[in-house]
Amino acid sequence: MGGDTTMREIRQRIQQRHARWQADATHRRLFRQQVWRQRRQQLRWELHRRWHERPHLDLRRRWEQRPHLDLRRRWEQRPHPELRRRWQERTRRDLFEGIAVGRVAVFASVLLIGGVAGYAAIRSAGDAETGSPSADGTARAAAEQSPGEQTPKPLPGLNRAGVFLSVAVDDSGELEVSERARSAEPLLELSLVPPPPPDGVRGLPQLTDVEVTVDGEPVEVPSPIEVTTVVELTEPATRIDLRYQIVGAVARQKKPTSRRATLSLRPALGPMLDGSRAVVEVYGTLVRDLSCVEQRRKARACGTDLGDGWRTRPVPATSSSVVAVVRLPEPAV
Repeated sequence: MGGDTTMREIRQRIQQRHARWQADATHRRLFRQQVWRQRRQQLRWELHRRWHERPHLDLRRRWEQRPHLDLRRRWEQRPHPELRRRWQERTRRDLFEGIAVGRVAVFASVLLIGGVAGYAAIRSAGDAETGSPSADGTARAAAEQSPGEQTPKPLPGLNRAGVFLSVAVDDSGELEVSERARSAEPLLELSLVPPPPPDGVRGLPQLTDVEVTVDGEPVEVPSPIEVTTVVELTEPATRIDLRYQIVGAVARQKKPTSRRATLSLRPALGPMLDGSRAVVEVYGTLVRDLSCVEQRRKARACGTDLGDGWRTRPVPATSSSVVAVVRLPEPAV
């Protein structure tokens, strides 16, 4: 019995080391991508500066020194067609043909304008916001069942092995996160990893105000978490509950008046739970798209509209990065 327990602990440690190695490799890859984006931005700014500091041509002086064309003389000496005589000599048939052509042109213009207006109306209806916030207009408590679900479904992290990530978005764009993980085998340590940075954001996301509960007992962890952080546990555990905020994972649109933003999400425990499934849900905002970017191309459209939020289908926890395109709630008056 003791030998089986020892072998199980050794196998558990090897799996956890492997998961931590994978998490570190993922973080290094994301860091290299961020460095590449920064270098590309620096090169873009350098080209922009060189373009504006280039020697400008004195176009005004060159225009003033051009050989003047006697346009007035050329206009006065042009051959004048006898337009009045030709207009007076036009036949009645030509007159009616001109009226018919004018009517056809007006009718075609009306059809064209009506078609463009109808297409714009259909296009605007197709681009309408999908999804809806919670009933009271505020961010719902994380990891709750949808009101339409009378019987709880088997979901990873809630009532089966895996991880369940629930993200609530408030009107300021801050991300309140609740994460629940269930492990089939006892864990001796935790590996917490921030999500990858979204496109257009400099720096790496951070986890702040991190609270960890292991089998109902609180565990102290460093905060903020910027890179992969390993937390040793005093006793093996199978239930892990996390609450934290994500900073630097929201990429807003450049227009000041636009409330559209892109969120980069991933369970903090996802990279270490090899062989498990993960589910990510977003509440408190209008969701336009939810994509599992690490899945194959045909499986990236993984989001489902629940009526008061969006949720992904179960995906592998080690490749559970999600990008959500949302419209942030209007700020409270």
